[in-house]
Amino acid sequence: MNKPTHSPALKGQGALNPSDVLELSDLLGPPPLLPSENVADYEALSVRVIAAVKPTDAIEHLYVRDAVDLQWELIRLRHLKTRFLVSSASVGLKILMNMRMNYVDSDPNYKSWIKNERKGIKNIKSMLSDWGLSEADIHAQTLAKKIDEFERIERLIANAEARRNTALRELDRHREAVGRRLKNALDTEDVQFVDADEAMTSDTQVKAGKS
Repeated sequence: MNKPTHSPALKGQGALNPSDVLELSDLLGPPPLLPSENVADYEALSVRVIAAVKPTDAIEHLYVRDAVDLQWELIRLRHLKTRFLVSSASVGLKILMNMRMNYVDSDPNYKSWIKNERKGIKNIKSMLSDWGLSEADIHAQTLAKKIDEFERIERLIANAEARRNTALRELDRHREAVGRRLKNALDTEDVQFVDADEAMTSDTQVKAGKS
């Protein structure tokens, strides 16, 4: 997998010039991807977030990078939770088989199913059907057995969601602060303009009175 030199989360329209964006990219480094993860998927997420947020200064770019990375972490954790359920499925199958037979570990169908062999998969599926069960019951038993691990993953997901939401709130606060400063600056300019206009009017009236 080829990782981009610069984070795509910092490539977008805004007040920063290209050299500033490039400097921020160098500072933050490449996106935090695992070897099994797809750069194109991360870039697609980054482009969509940038298009929605439209960061206009360095601080907003940093918040956007945080939000993108944390959203990517959420996607990763949810994917890993599913993969953990699938990869641990032999535990659930063993529980189901132990309810109805002995010496499961030596059962040829069980051993074949673990090896992902077509014959074993077919036979286990037929056996479950005879018992009025399906692969969903394997996953249900696996989840029940591994519930502590799943709850830990859920806590990680909740933590990542909270940190992502914090980054988005801080972005909103930053924009509100910038908006207030801009409004104050414009109000000051209006006052100065009005004062100058009133002074000019007063001077004109004085000159008219003298004449």
